[in-house]
Amino acid sequence: MFKVKDVKNLPEMGFVRVDKDWIRRITVDGSPKVVFTIYAGSPYLRHSKTSYIAEEQLKLIHEWTLLGYIEWED
Repeated sequence: MFKVKDVKNLPEMGFVRVDKDWIRRITVDGSPKVVFTIYAGSPYLRHSKTSYIAEEQLKLIHEWTLLGYIEWED
């Protein structure tokens, strides 16, 4: 599972707060789609199960790993 190293970086990663959770959206075909969710109190990225945005998810994971925002945890 991918784990956020520091929740202070979530706004820099493009996440917005929705109630107690954090949501990362992208625009696909003119409409916003949720790609990742981080639930309140959890440091783990939960991904959307929609396969057509998988490439965008992988790009974000690659970018965030290079920037040191996330890490892999078994």
